[in-house]
Amino acid sequence: MPRSFHHAPVTVLLAIALAIAGVVLPAAAAPEEEEVPLRIVSAESLEVDEQTDRLTARGNVVVEYRDYRISADVLEADLEEQEATFRGRVTLVTPERTIEGSLLSLNLRTEAYALEGARVLIPPEDLQVGAREPLYATAARIRGYPPGRIRVERGGLTTCNLPNPHYLFDARDVDITTGQRLRARKVSFYALGHKLLTFPGISIPLRTVDEQSSRFVPTVGQSLDEGYYLKSAYFYVLGALVGSLRVDLMSKKGLGLGLDQPYNFPRYNGTLHFYRVSDRRTGNQDLNARVDHQHRIGQFNVALGSNYRLNSLAYAAAGSSTLFNDFRLSRSGAGGAFTDLGLRRSEFRSAGNSSGDWSGNFRHGQSLLGFRSNLNVAFVQRFGLTDTRQITSHVDMARNLGPIDTRLVLDRIDVSGGTPGYFPGTERFPELTLSTDIGRLVGATPLTRFFPANAQVSVGNLRQPGFSIATGRSEPLRRVRTALRLSGGPQYSTAGGGGLSLSAPMDFSQMVYREDEAQWAFALRPSANYRMGSASQVSLNYSYQTQNGFSPFQSDAFGDDNRISLGMTVGSGIRGGYAGAYPGYGTGAYGSVGPLAGYGGFPGSVPGVGVLDPEQAGRASVSLNTGYDFRQDFGYDLTISGQYQPTAHHLISLRTAYDWLGKAGPFAGATRRSRLRNVTGRFVTTYGSNFDLTANALWDTNLNRLGTIRTALNARVGPFWQVQSLYGKAVTGFGPSRPYTQVMLTRDLHCWDASLIFREDNTTGTRVRDVRLVLSIKAFPVNKEFGITSSGQYLTTDIGSVY
Repeated sequence: MPRSFHHAPVTVLLAIALAIAGVVLPAAAAPEEEEVPLRIVSAESLEVDEQTDRLTARGNVVVEYRDYRISADVLEADLEEQEATFRGRVTLVTPERTIEGSLLSLNLRTEAYALEGARVLIPPEDLQVGAREPLYATAARIRGYPPGRIRVERGGLTTCNLPNPHYLFDARDVDITTGQRLRARKVSFYALGHKLLTFPGISIPLRTVDEQSSRFVPTVGQSLDEGYYLKSAYFYVLGALVGSLRVDLMSKKGLGLGLDQPYNFPRYNGTLHFYRVSDRRTGNQDLNARVDHQHRIGQFNVALGSNYRLNSLAYAAAGSSTLFNDFRLSRSGAGGAFTDLGLRRSEFRSAGNSSGDWSGNFRHGQSLLGFRSNLNVAFVQRFGLTDTRQITSHVDMARNLGPIDTRLVLDRIDVSGGTPGYFPGTERFPELTLSTDIGRLVGATPLTRFFPANAQVSVGNLRQPGFSIATGRSEPLRRVRTALRLSGGPQYSTAGGGGLSLSAPMDFSQMVYREDEAQWAFALRPSANYRMGSASQVSLNYSYQTQNGFSPFQSDAFGDDNRISLGMTVGSGIRGGYAGAYPGYGTGAYGSVGPLAGYGGFPGSVPGVGVLDPEQAGRASVSLNTGYDFRQDFGYDLTISGQYQPTAHHLISLRTAYDWLGKAGPFAGATRRSRLRNVTGRFVTTYGSNFDLTANALWDTNLNRLGTIRTALNARVGPFWQVQSLYGKAVTGFGPSRPYTQVMLTRDLHCWDASLIFREDNTTGTRVRDVRLVLSIKAFPVNKEFGITSSGQYLTTDIGSVY
């Protein structure tokens, strides 16, 4: 007999639902029946029929079911059949998206659902990388199949949220798998209410933006090697598959034809790619063919790949080709166990010659008798220019024995052919290592926190490249090595991390190989850091290292060190992670040597310098770093870094270095005419997305001229236009300047973008100029190749940063 409850509180409803047989669990619950996790959060009225196991809720119904949250006007649930129907104003919230409709049918066993009269918004993060607008879908019915897959039946897709959208894709059905691919069949394209084209289908990847994605929008442009071009694609349907035919018309190269055929089935998926150009300039056939296949067989994943390229390598001679084949078999088990098998073959042919290699590896890991064990076997066989053969075997077993960690390693390397005496790496057959620390031995105490220390001892039969006193030359040597390492040191800091911080880490190592071969090494690296509030600090670092004895192994060489460095920051320039710096050994184009020294004559960057921070508005800072090497008797350059932020939107910074002692140091071979090193400047002004300008310049103090300049501009012009520009000119001292200029003018067409791109660069030594017109839908962006040189490299617009 049905029971009715009106305006019952949620807690009462839940108590009744749990008490009445069949609301959460069917009355005759057999062992094989699963609990139906259907929870009624709220409803104005609830009726339960105990005889038929039916539930009816009305008025502002809110239900939670596993990861779903559903609101509706009416709920009718058949708990015996485990089916639920929601009517009225229905909203379904899943982990992936929110869908609205008028009638929802939900299978409580499989989580599959069907929503009539549905509307769904797919956010940009579920679309391609770089998507800036969501995708709107309306349909007669939307079906959902966990995890993350929906099917839109007799619906439309658009990124235009206007009542009368600028464009619309009307499709018979659309499959969308989050993070993988969008497939649509029988697609008609409407623009401004007019039907323009009908495709058998379209297929768009939702993980990356590559040269094939979104190609249904034609690309028009002009480049040095292709001339004027029009590149587009035509989609086709083969049964359950949707692929695309690529058609590229190029005034210089001619006609390019290609095929991209992805496929995705329950147990296997992959991609077929083919592209061919009959280059009328050279008469060569350019070809690129690739296949990638992944297959699930029981507990194993199988991956196959092959790529053949003919005359399609940028810097290879005519008639050159490459062939790459790859096979991989993998399995993951319980407790972190895994097994991998991989085989590869690569071959390069050019001018009648062939070279390449066969390679493979086998990896297996699992827990065995309390040990975490790993096995790795790899081989490589080269052919053509060399016949080197190498097989490497590695076994690693580790176990924790309370306060002590144990590790047993076995390595074997077999090499034939190639350079006589050449031996790559280290062979251990075997080596046992025991390690611990004072905290694990005696527990955490004030003493162990003040003076942390650890110890490690190892004994092993090793073979590696070394120097033989008997023969007087380098050759692989085998020794039984016993090694002891002790490290630790006191450390102190005032409460709260401010004020004074002191540390003196020490390290002692003793190596014994045989009676006449042994060495020890000792290192001490004390440091002191005093922080004056949040604005300034001084740091002093010292490094001393010495060794005694002889080691036949090159990897055990320690070297001597005896140097000091001093760093100081005054003002508001301290950033997280900055604690002074040890002197560096980088040498610039003009012999710049010093703390944090960089390449090209630049002083190295200091953390936090040149970074716009709105919280530092109206503040300035100066950082000084220098050092002295007592062993080599020379002083490191004094690096000077300063910055000033007059407002939250502007930044000015300068960096340089000064040879304060005038000593050439260990790099005397480099010409150093000026004691004042190159000066780099940076200017930044930004107003969010409306205006952003960065300008970087280098003044060459040796040549007394402007050496390098790099700028980046991003500005909005009115509500619909955007200008982006990159300019650079670099003079490194090793050749002529190689400038570049790139400008992109973009018109916002509400749900579309239209970009006119001009590019001119001489970064490869050859002047390249091209102009392109790129149309793209905001939800399916294309790679506009802005900020990329003609050789495919990203342009650097700052010292150490990428645009």
